[in-house]
This record gives sequence, structure tokens and C-alpha cells, in this order.
Amino acid sequence: QRMSPRGADRKATRGYGVTPWSRAVCDVVEGRDTGPVDSRRITKARSYFRDRNVRQLSIGSGRVTALVDGSQLDPFEVTVTMRPVHTPTVAPLLRSRNAVDDLLALTRGTQPNVLGELLLPTESADIASECSCPDETVRCIHVLAVIYEVAADIDRHATTLLTLMGTDLTQLLSAVESLSGATSTDPDVVDTEDKLFLVVCGTASYSTSTNSCGAGDTIASSSLSDAFANATTSRVMASIIQDNAYNAFGYL
Repeated sequence: QRMSPRGADRKATRGYGVTPWSRAVCDVVEGRDTGPVDSRRITKARSYFRDRNVRQLSIGSGRVTALVDGSQLDPFEVTVTMRPVHTPTVAPLLRSRNAVDDLLALTRGTQPNVLGELLLPTESADIASECSCPDETVRCIHVLAVIYEVAADIDRHATTLLTLMGTDLTQLLSAVESLSGATSTDPDVVDTEDKLFLVVCGTASYSTSTNSCGAGDTIASSSLSDAFANATTSRVMASIIQDNAYNAFGYL
């Protein structure tokens, strides 16, 4: 199929907020939870995002920093701080709502509803922001542009929301495990790292005779907690069973 000259010269449009979690973050930062939004600021911030004015974006645990090119010679410094979630509180809520499997779904790139409800900011007070620009409003265009970059990253990697909110998948899985009382020194109980490795294996069946993962039934066919409970060896020498196994923890 031939492309017209006009189409060839046209730059691809950058997007953000195309998934539920990233859209929810944007809505809170834009102030949609409190009433009418400042359309002029949002439009300008979107322009900054599309033009890639945000540089040196760093998304850490509950904290985001970046530089934003604006109207002055030097870039403006932006810091966004989130009210972090309490991981030991999230774990029992997941279990009480029968949503522990949301953690497994997350390793496969989806954005589960219940987990999102427990992690996402719900009001402007959950997010503090600072910018070195002279604009004294709570959310200047530079802060908004940075949030749009974060939202775009959440669109690409759902686990970015966990980092943004001060937790990660390993912490959540460990908290869920602690609820089951599987933290004893019993040699027949798989430790936390082993269980995480089972999750990373994705489509697999666990063999107690060979201490390995192989092609077979998916561990998603039963609940995540059941998959943990069914593993009965002190160490799991797991093998990669798919070239595209999801590398959630850097173990593969």
C-alpha cells in the first residue's frame, strides 16, 4: 500500500491515557474529581507532551522527577510525590475480594479492576507537586506534562502504577504469602522467591520429581494462592518454558 507524500511527512501522534489506570491518574491530577477543569492548561500541557518537552523522567517509589522545557532558557524542575499505598493493607483486601489472581494477571500485562481500585489515587490530596516555574497554581502545565509522560508509561507497562504508588509486585506477593502462614521454616514449603519464579514461568506445570517447570497446564487455571500451595519443594529450579515468558522480576 502506497503512502501519500503528505502522510509520509506527518509525525506519529503521541498518546497517553489509553488504558484505565493511566486515565484514572490523569483525571485526578487534572482535577476532574473536584469539578470543571482548566482546559487551557490541559491543552498546553498536551502540546508539551506531544513535542517531547519532558526530559530526564525518573519514576521512583512514590516519587517522579523530570525537567520540562518551557518559556525560559533553562528547563523547569518538576517533582511529583504520591501518597503511598500501604502494602500490608492491600494484601488482605485483595484476598477478601477474591482478587489475589489480579497479581498474576498483572504479570501478563493487564490492568485488573480490583487491584486498580486499591492502588489508584482517588483525590487531588493524594498527589503533591512542585515546579520551579513562576506559576503558583497547584497543577501548572509542566506538572501536567510530566504526568502525561507517566501515564504513557503506565499504558506501556502496568507495573509502573505500582512503582508510582510506592510498592511493587514482589512486595504485594510477599504480603499475600504472609497471610497464608507460609513463612515457616518447613523444608517442604516453597519460599517467596521460588513462588515468584513459578509466576514468572507463566504457562507451565510444576514437577515435584524434577523440581522444574515444563510445558503443560497453566498456573492461571487455578487461583494464585492455590498455585503457591501446590508447590512442595524447598527450592524450585525452574526452567524457562516459553521464549516470551514474562520477565517480571529480572530472574529470567
